[in-house]
This record gives sequence, structure tokens and C-alpha cells, in this order.
Amino acid sequence: LDPGPTLDGMQAADDRFMQALQKVTGITDLSEESVRQAISEMTVEQRQALAAEAAELKKNMFEHGKEEERQLYFSTLNNEADRSGMPVGKDGEFLAKKMSSFMDKSTEQTPLPVLLEALAAAPYLVKDALAEAQQVDAPKVGAEELERMEAALEALGADCFAAPPSPKRPPIVRRNLLLLSLHLNRKRMVEVELTEVALKASSHVVALAKRLLDMLFAYAMQRAWIKVVLAVTELQALIANGLWAFDDECKQRNKAQVAFYGLKPPKLSVRAKVNDAFPGETATLEVSVARAHVHSADDMVAYKKMRAAEEAEVAKEAEAAEAVAVTKTAEEAEAATEAEATEAAAEATEAAGMKEAAEVAEAVEVTEAAVAVAEEVTEAAEAAEAAAEVAEAVEVTEAAVAVAAEAAEAAEAAEAAVANAEQQQQQQQQPTATAEVSPNLPRSPDETVGAAEAAADADCEGWWVFAECVNSRGAAPLPNGPTAHNSLIAQQAVSVPLDGPSFALRLDFPAPVGHGDYMIHVHVRSCGMVGVDARAKVPFTVRAKVHKAKRAERAAKLAAAVEPTAMPELLCAEKGGVQAVEPAGA
Repeated sequence: LDPGPTLDGMQAADDRFMQALQKVTGITDLSEESVRQAISEMTVEQRQALAAEAAELKKNMFEHGKEEERQLYFSTLNNEADRSGMPVGKDGEFLAKKMSSFMDKSTEQTPLPVLLEALAAAPYLVKDALAEAQQVDAPKVGAEELERMEAALEALGADCFAAPPSPKRPPIVRRNLLLLSLHLNRKRMVEVELTEVALKASSHVVALAKRLLDMLFAYAMQRAWIKVVLAVTELQALIANGLWAFDDECKQRNKAQVAFYGLKPPKLSVRAKVNDAFPGETATLEVSVARAHVHSADDMVAYKKMRAAEEAEVAKEAEAAEAVAVTKTAEEAEAATEAEATEAAAEATEAAGMKEAAEVAEAVEVTEAAVAVAEEVTEAAEAAEAAAEVAEAVEVTEAAVAVAAEAAEAAEAAEAAVANAEQQQQQQQQPTATAEVSPNLPRSPDETVGAAEAAADADCEGWWVFAECVNSRGAAPLPNGPTAHNSLIAQQAVSVPLDGPSFALRLDFPAPVGHGDYMIHVHVRSCGMVGVDARAKVPFTVRAKVHKAKRAERAAKLAAAVEPTAMPELLCAEKGGVQAVEPAGA
């Protein structure tokens, strides 16, 4: 657990604060009463300087000695994001520098081309494109197709390509920018011939760009960059609908798309009020939004029927896709099994042939041996016959009988060997039987893309409400300082039922430290629809504080300088003046 600042650290911070107070006010007496009086008599500029010093002291007090822990934390966080394929800290720093570079020169809302150029050149997209280029076998968008895209975008006057020839960009940045612009302008580039590889590459780059926009959106809200926040919401809406601008044509296209899904095009009416406050106090902005496009009970019934029909159709398509996938898997498994069976049969045939050849050779050898034995028997028989003829019919001796018996046995053995060889040869010539292999069909569950989105509550609208404080000094650059920008002072995400006639919310924010008149712009924004945003303006006054002692002193001087008969009226007038500088409801 973090023990927080030590006592020594707190004492050192107190000493530095008193030194800062002395420097700002010029007091030498540091007693409690003198310090209270000095603080109460400080001007607005002195209060701002002292508040800045106090904020710095607080930051140092709580973060001193924790630099290594912070670096380790952010390093671990970036490593985890990198392994998950998400943007890391250097991507946020890159986008922030691009936005700051524009804000140093202008107080206007960040233009769409500036955002697109920053996204295309972000390290996150560049790294992904380089990794794809290094994959030798991966399909890639050809140079000729990129040139066709660029020519079409220049002919349309699309953002970043409106003034041909297009500026010279690094090849990877040019590719990313073309693929992003293709998504935004695809609906008016129907005559341009594009490959499936280019369309898939465009969808992939857009998916990565959405993550970068989410990162920039969160960072801009943290830094109170209201103009960047508004620009990001507009680009998110254009990407969500595949549109290129906020002109009338795109607005009509978006209305038709909203109606196609059974929804009513949003029509909002915004009202807001805020009470005046003193510098640094918490003020409350009350916002109410009326929805003229509220869905009636009949509209909701029809919409839910349409949604049910769409979900059934989606489920049917998913089942059909799953069946196709299973069939394809079965065919692939069957083809693989047939290939394996054919290969096994070929190997078995080859082995059988080799075995048959060996057995035939062995049978030939046996046959040759039998023939040799038969020849010997024949020779023996001929010799016996010759001996019998020479003996002139002399009775066969016991030796001749033995020879004849041996010859007969040898002849029988030869006949048996020949028969055995022929039988083996016939068996080898018979066809070999093979076992049928039944294919194993793997089956995996089909993960439907967009299941998370389909599971979300589709009976609601999502809106962002932003409060923008308009700088009292105007939007022009200061004489010797940075550009004066408006600030994001409060924000709130809202989810509204389709049948809800209105919604309301309260936003608390700290009043500016400088007294004067301000204007607050309330923006109601959608990140998913084009041309449906609404805005309201409400004036706001930060009143100057008048110290009670000074008010009493002024009243006493006024009372001493007038006639007694006029005292009641003047005191009433003074009392009214005092009330005029206090916030309403105080």
C-alpha cells in the first residue's frame, strides 16, 4: 500500500508554499491572521499564480521518489498492449503531437484531413503495414491498384487528395491513407474496379484506425481539448457509416440508412441553464434534451418485429454458413483420406510386387533344383535299364531295387516342389484386399463476427454530452503567449431508450478563476450517425468576490457622508449592490 507523503515531506511542502505566498503577496509577517488577510486581499492574477504553485507542490509531494515505479508501470502496460495487438504509449504521444502542432496555429476544430494524415502515419499502422509487407506469401494491394484509387480520389476532390498532385508521402503512409479514404468514399467510387484484396486491406486498416481514434478521444478529454474531441466524434460517425463529409448528400444517405434499419432519424432540442458562481467554486450545468423522434408503442412493436425477423435471418445465414463450413471440412477430410488411402494402396501394391518377385525367384530356384533331381533320376534309370539289358534279363538285384526306389521318391519330391511353386505363384497373382478408412471430421463451433454487438441493447440510442467553455479573451492568439483555446469542462455518456421522450442530466464543473462573462456551448454528439448533432448556448458569469471587511468599511463611509434622512434609501441601495455580486441561490 502507498503510505503517502511523509511528515518531513509535508513540512517541506508547507515551507515552500509559505515562500510562494510571500513571493506573490510580498508579506513578511507569517502569523495566521496575516496570512488569512493576505489571501483574502489577493488579486485574481495572484490567486492563479498561487494555485499553480500549490498544484505543483501537491504533485511533487505525492510523486516524489516514484518515478521508477511509474516508468515500470507504463512499461508493463505498453508491453501488454503490444502483445495484444493494441496501440501503445508512443502512438498516443505521436497523435498528441500532431494535434498540438495544429492547435499552436489555430483555434478552429481539428480538420478531417489533419486527423486522417495523423492516423495514416501513426506508428501503430506503419508497424502493421511493414509486418504485412515482410510476409512473402501474403496477398498485397498492387501499385497499379493504389494508383487507380488515388486518381479516383483526386477526381472526387476527397480530403487529403483535393488538390492534385497529392503531396509526396512515404509509401507506407500513402498506402494507409488511400485505404482509409477508400472506406470513406467507397459509396461514390462504384465505377472503380477494386480487388477483394484491396477491400479486405481497407477493412483491416479501418479497424486499426478505430482503436487509435478511441485512444485519441480519451487523451483529448483528459487534456480538455474540446475541438479535438468534437473532431474525433465526427470522424467516428463517418467511419461507422462509410461516408465522407457532413454535407447534405451524406446526411440524406445517413437518414435513409437509419430508416432502413427501422429507426427514426434523430431530431433533438437542447436546453441548458447554469447558475453564476465565484472563481474556483463548483458550478452546476443542467441540460435537458427533447427527442422529437420518440418511438410510439406501435413503432416499438413494429421495430421489435423487424429486429426479430432480422435476427432470425442472421441466425439462418449463420446456420447456412456453418453447414457450408462443415461440408467443406468434410470434403477436405474426405479428399485427404482418399489421398492417404491411394498412397497406402500404392505402397501395398509395390510391397506385394516386391514380395511376389522374391517368391517367384524362389519358386524358380526350387523348380531348377527339382529338374536337376529329375535329371539325375533319369540318368539313374537309364543306367539301371542298361544294366538290366546287359544282364540279359537277370533278375534285379537288391541294389537295383534300392536305386529304383530312391529314384521314385526323388521324382515324387520333384513333382511336389513344382506343385508347391505353382500354388504360391497363383496366390501371389490374386488381388490384395485393402481396409476402408473412415474419415474423422473435425467440427468447431462457428464464432459469429459481431456477436458482442448483436448482444448489446439495440433498443437504446447512445449520445455524448460535452460542455465547452468559450474563452472570455476570445479566440485570437495572445500578444506574447500561446493561443487561447476553449476548454472541455464536463462530459457525460448517455444511453436513452427509443421510446423515451427526453433525458436530462446535471454536470458539475469548477468555475474559472478569472471573473467575467463566459459562454458555455452544450454539444450533444453521436459517434454512430451523421448530421444529427445538436447544440445550445448558455451565458455564464463568474462574479468577483468582495471581502466582507471592505463591504463593511464602504458601508460605514457611506453612512458617515450622507444625511440621516437619506440613510435608509442609500443603505437599501448598498444592500442591493451587495446581493448583485453574490451567486444566484446563495
